[in-house]
Amino acid sequence: MAERGERARAIELVGPAAAGKSTLYRALAARSPHVHPGVPFGGLGHVRLGLRHGVRFLPAWLASRDRWLDEKELRSLAYVVGWAEALEAGAPDGTLAVFDHGPLFRLARLRAFGPRLVASAAFERWAEAALARWAKLLDAVVWLDAPDALLAARIEGRAERHRMQGSAAADTERFLARYRTGYEALLGELAAAGGPKPIRVDTSRERPDAIAARLLDTLGLTL
Repeated sequence: MAERGERARAIELVGPAAAGKSTLYRALAARSPHVHPGVPFGGLGHVRLGLRHGVRFLPAWLASRDRWLDEKELRSLAYVVGWAEALEAGAPDGTLAVFDHGPLFRLARLRAFGPRLVASAAFERWAEAALARWAKLLDAVVWLDAPDALLAARIEGRAERHRMQGSAAADTERFLARYRTGYEALLGELAAAGGPKPIRVDTSRERPDAIAARLLDTLGLTL
């Protein structure tokens, strides 16, 4: 893995709902105190950044005759930029920032479920610049997935509410496919910008602690 000086090493866990991203993060954190959940960013900072970056899409919104970005979508704009700024500012040597629902997830969700303005040239220019920035910051991207039937069962068994709980199997399959399609395109763009190609993991085949151990070894991380 390339040296980044004082900048934290960073990876993002991506994949459809219930693929095991949060579970894998906990397995990684259990193996080392150097593993952290992304980088600190929040408070009023995400409000200011979201509005600052959202305003550039006003002409596209007016032309689209569709809804404006909702609060979660504006927050996603802010996180994509704010997390990058936080990483570039530096972090304690040896830190491994692990993003679950990180910048790639935010971009994928905006494209898949956002209003019509996300198809505009203005948004695509913004997304392209964001991906080029993250291509330099991410040391690895880990794509977690599992068969649809297993993912659907995991979604139904969650204690926390999920939008697809109680949905028909065909609807859940379409929802999962929409995320996969978005990730395929996004990760192709990331790699084209010089970023890492995804490490693909089937979470139906291995336990989280085994995946965590193999991942750290594969990345050459001695934490």
